[in-house]
Amino acid sequence: MNRSFSKSGARPATCSCWARERIPSIRWIGSDYVRGPLEKLARELPGVPLLHFDLRECPLRDNSVDAVLMLNVLEHIDDEARAMHYVQRIFRRVAWP
Repeated sequence: MNRSFSKSGARPATCSCWARERIPSIRWIGSDYVRGPLEKLARELPGVPLLHFDLRECPLRDNSVDAVLMLNVLEHIDDEARAMHYVQRIFRRVAWP
């Protein structure tokens, strides 16, 4: 079964690299509100789709990801409840083996 994993907040690339090495079967998507960290991450993680958007207006489809990793994100958002609403909307509710 294909799993998809969305990581918001591109700054901690070390964690992303660590997780990708340990869970290579997952399709990763990176995102950030700030373009600069995404450009740096693109050099560090070639082949990972990177999206530039505001988490309060998340463009991902409903039920489109199996997990979400958010590092250093919510403390920078002025409407955490709205951001979490979008996270819940995109999160696919399936059982992991």
